[in-house]
Amino acid sequence: MSNFATLTPEQARAAATGYGWNVLPHDNGGFFAHRGPHQMIVTFAPDGSFRHASVREGANGPEQLLPEGAVIAELVMRGAGPVRPDEEPTP
Repeated sequence: MSNFATLTPEQARAAATGYGWNVLPHDNGGFFAHRGPHQMIVTFAPDGSFRHASVREGANGPEQLLPEGAVIAELVMRGAGPVRPDEEPTP
């Protein structure tokens, strides 16, 4: 038996919305989320298992792939507190 808890689509969406991310649905319970300049895509397989997650700083910033265990931490870290003026998306 594994000590690692599997991330569910419901947990990931709840964390995103709870930390102030704007969430748009994606297939199989996944989502695209943005908050200020931060963008995240989280995808799940048809059976609900975690498939892929990435985060990007700004529209043209570098993309960072996230392991399953880091998704909630990234949502919290980049979503904590109000969006500051220097975090607003650039047009």
